[in-house]
Amino acid sequence: MTERTERIVDAPVTVGDQLLNRMAQDIFSGVLPPGIKIVEVDLAARYEVSRATLRETIARLEERRLVLRTPHAGVRVAQLSRKEVVEMFVVREALEGMACRLAALNATDVQIEALRQHAEFEEAGMRAYSELADKTRAVELANEVNPAYGKKDFHVMIANFSGVALLETLIQSDINRLTRLYRFRDLEGRGHRALIEHNRIVEAIAERDADMAELAGRRHIAGLRKEFERLTETDSDWLKLCA
Repeated sequence: MTERTERIVDAPVTVGDQLLNRMAQDIFSGVLPPGIKIVEVDLAARYEVSRATLRETIARLEERRLVLRTPHAGVRVAQLSRKEVVEMFVVREALEGMACRLAALNATDVQIEALRQHAEFEEAGMRAYSELADKTRAVELANEVNPAYGKKDFHVMIANFSGVALLETLIQSDINRLTRLYRFRDLEGRGHRALIEHNRIVEAIAERDADMAELAGRRHIAGLRKEFERLTETDSDWLKLCA
């Protein structure tokens, strides 16, 4: 099956595509954090585009639920309730587990090698991240070093290699995008654990152990959910903890 990636990270062609790519990356990296109001005049100046182009891009982000429009309140970067985020992690855990199981059964040797290479790139990226003085530019710098960085997502690759197009579509939907908005500032600590978990998933898939692959995939997402629940349990203003 031909590898697919999210439209927001395809190679930009038009000014609108370039802006969509940049704004999506800024949302995912926390440069535009959850809940922040979209002020057209400020963002048009920031991204050096016309307000017409910005409006078109905002509409495209709205379609992906990365920004939300509220009557009389304008447009803001998507901000979910704590309960909604937890529920999305629960659903994502089931989907990711199934994707890992099917990848163990259906992925080709070439695809498994691609997963290994991606895990190696993540490890190199984490080492580079740990040395950064300005963590806010981590994603931007990673893209400068390796343009393929933003074009591939470990979980989307596994879904693609599962051989089930519908599962891939579901994992690339709102659930995957929106849970990525709620990452925490301690990316280094969680990042090292995620690397270990990703490698366990890859090894289970390489061994063609469907049961272990599903278990490793579910445990990985469950770990993210549990960390989210722990960090937000006693903090009413939990959004300030996000990256």
